[in-house]
Amino acid sequence: MKKKIAWVTDTAALLDEKFIQDNQIHVLPLNIVFKEGALRETVDMTHDEFYDKLRTAKTHPKTSQPAIGEVVELYQSLKQQGYACAIAIHTSQHLSGTYLSAFTAAEQAQFEVYPVDSKIGSFPMMKMIELGQQLEKEGFEPAAIVERINELADHSKLSFIPSSLSQLHKSGRVTGLFKQPFKH
Repeated sequence: MKKKIAWVTDTAALLDEKFIQDNQIHVLPLNIVFKEGALRETVDMTHDEFYDKLRTAKTHPKTSQPAIGEVVELYQSLKQQGYACAIAIHTSQHLSGTYLSAFTAAEQAQFEVYPVDSKIGSFPMMKMIELGQQLEKEGFEPAAIVERINELADHSKLSFIPSSLSQLHKSGRVTGLFKQPFKH
């Protein structure tokens, strides 16, 4: 008999609402910590509100993983809904503790979870979910699905081109050399 699998990720995947609804994805919000305090991404503020706040912030905000209690609560809810297990695809463990928290939360909720370190963020995470759900439809068992997703994670790359270096400067990722616009 095929196991009923829940699909879990975090807001680093940047999934749009239609994809979340169409694919029944459970999304844990990451916390964005501004000087005034923490806000849960997509819950306490929209992406547009985040970018507006980011533009005016004097210092770059930090991020924080979801509270362990939120993760435990989600897993308990999934268990009550009749899911046999969850495949949880999270942003790189080098960027967030969400992946590692999934193990602890699964143990506390007494729920079988297959955490996946995407080793990345954003669009490739959506592709990992799509691959996993396709494999699920084809009848693959959760462990085999995770093995294939891990192969994809090992070979995923993400490049981005910032429209401005100002946020990278605020975060300390580039020096003050780039603070002022170049003059011809």
